[in-house]
Amino acid sequence: MTDDISAALLYQIKKEIAENYFGARKAIEEEKAALKEHIQAHRDTIGKMVYEDFCRIYQLLRTEDLVEEFWGIVGLEAKPFYDRYLQETGDIKSCLLTPVKVHGLTEAGRYKNLLLDCYKRLLDDLKRYRAGYYDLMEECLIINEEIKQLTASYNLNEILTFVRSIEDVGSVAGVLGETIVPTQREDLEKKLALSKLNCPGENIIEIPPLPGLSQVKTKLKHLAEKAYQNRKVLKT
Repeated sequence: MTDDISAALLYQIKKEIAENYFGARKAIEEEKAALKEHIQAHRDTIGKMVYEDFCRIYQLLRTEDLVEEFWGIVGLEAKPFYDRYLQETGDIKSCLLTPVKVHGLTEAGRYKNLLLDCYKRLLDDLKRYRAGYYDLMEECLIINEEIKQLTASYNLNEILTFVRSIEDVGSVAGVLGETIVPTQREDLEKKLALSKLNCPGENIIEIPPLPGLSQVKTKLKHLAEKAYQNRKVLKT
């Protein structure tokens, strides 16, 4: 009778360990899936808008030299979306400028205003982009902390050692896997391991804040003038 009670208690302990572990693991997997959806939603909405904002400016500046000058003016060390922009077809590039209203007395003036308006639109969209980016970063870091805690709380080797210390190995061994050989245990640990996330992932990039329009307006006007002159030369 005593052996039966001990076996039943031990089974219940093992069951609780398994249920707690797999319950916590399932919750983390669901959070990871939700984060993936949030990242995709960010890409498809405000991420798409910021991408198009940059592309409009690239389209107006046209040459890589002027694009690099733009990055220098606004303090960008990276090249946001530039490689992706270069892969777009001519028709797609032309359509990017369609939503932006053109105003000004002369063609050169309209070109300058167009660049300034595109930059202002970029600034407005970038605020929302950055807010979403850091929300996703926080969400990702929380999941990584939960993975860290789960790994620390449910170390397979420690669990098996604990189980062996409280059971009669001859009567109920093998219920949780305590009879497995070391190599099998290592394989099981690898299969059960939850890898941490690369926050927030490759599908979304960090873009630093850019200077306000008033801070760079004069330089952007000069840049637009260069781009306009280049455009006239290319037309002739």
